[in-house]
Amino acid sequence: MTRWRAKGAELLRQEVAILDRRHAILARAIAFTYTALLYLTKRQTQLPEALPVVSFSVGVLLLGATALLVLASLRLSRRAIKLERQELFD
Repeated sequence: MTRWRAKGAELLRQEVAILDRRHAILARAIAFTYTALLYLTKRQTQLPEALPVVSFSVGVLLLGATALLVLASLRLSRRAIKLERQELFD
């Protein structure tokens, strides 16, 4: 019984660590999205003509980074689910 508890506690620690990393990744992704929107909304003010192109390009790059971070988050979610499955069925 003690061995099972120790194994369960270790799996729970791993799951919490994974979910913690996942939430940090999603928080970064959200920050990138808001930063991209900030750059894109600056287009409506009096700016030099090249600046909207630059701000749009930065926005596209930040949205791409958001997509990559979301994919990393999904990978971590899969790992957490595998640990749950292992805990329940092994």
